[in-house]
Amino acid sequence: MPKWLKVVLGLLAALVLVCALGAGALAWWAHANEAEFREVNKEAMAEGKGWATQFDAAGCVEMALRQNDREGGLLKEAAQTIALQTCLQHAARPAGFCDGVPTRDALSQSVTWAMAKCVALGRPNQAPCTRMVKKVQEVCGQPPPGF
Repeated sequence: MPKWLKVVLGLLAALVLVCALGAGALAWWAHANEAEFREVNKEAMAEGKGWATQFDAAGCVEMALRQNDREGGLLKEAAQTIALQTCLQHAARPAGFCDGVPTRDALSQSVTWAMAKCVALGRPNQAPCTRMVKKVQEVCGQPPPGF
């Protein structure tokens, strides 16, 4: 076997080992923090239900984005996304809220819509915004609350 092939195979084996160790560490970390994740999820859902009593669906989106602007971070974004989804599921939808929202399976239209929505919300080029407004797509594909 040529020397270069041994080097390539060695590098591939090292890469596989590093990936396996990383996946194992991530699984251990997630298991160690499972109770905290469940509590954060429960709190976020309660927060979203509370928002739904104060705001309509458009207010839910604005509140989630404002909270995320204030707190930031990936885990906080995940919690705000859960709160947003819960709020959108329970809040009234103002007339026209779902107008122009593409279905989730229309990928290129979805990306264009999410970016335009974030520009309209004053958050251009913000990845957290585009990820969060995708919850609007999910909810707009379902019947309104109380339907």
